[in-house]
Order: sequence, then structure tokens, then C-alpha cells
Amino acid sequence: MSEVAAIHAEANESPLTPESWGKLGMWVFLVGDAMSFGTLLAGYGGVRYGSIDWPVPAARLGINLTAFMTFLLIVSFSLYEPRTILMMPPAGTTAAA
Repeated sequence: MSEVAAIHAEANESPLTPESWGKLGMWVFLVGDAMSFGTLLAGYGGVRYGSIDWPVPAARLGINLTAFMTFLLIVSFSLYEPRTILMMPPAGTTAAA
């Protein structure tokens, strides 16, 4: 009788609650995303290593292009939400002392 009661008790108890199902789903997503990104990086490395005439990055990507793209990113972000750049609280709220 105790063996039947133990099996019945285990069948009713679930170690996964609705909150832990969400956590499990997030971990599955993160692991899958990391594996996908790692596969892309490994593929890029394999193609680059196997290429005989891979271009020199300095010849294609100079400091001028990099500086322009960085400037464009900062300006576009500041135009999107200028309060974030200035670290001002949103309108209608008070700053914490």
C-alpha cells in the first residue's frame, strides 16, 4: 500500500510551476540563440581561414567610416530620446533626492 501511495503522490506533484516553465522557455531560447550565433561565427571563421585572398580590413574599413557610423549612431539615439542623453527625469516626475 505504501508503494501505491508513493506513486500516487509523485504523480500529483509537479516540480515545474508556471513561473519555472517561463524560466525554462527563456533558457531554451537563450541556449538556442547562443548556439545559432556561435554557428555563424564558426562559419565565418571557417570561410575566412579557407580563403586565399581575403581582403585586408584596414584597406576596406578606415577610421573615417568607423567615426562617421559612430557619430550617426549617437545622433540618431539622441534624436530618438533626448532626455536619455541628458539623464533628465521624464516630464511630470520628480528626481529622487
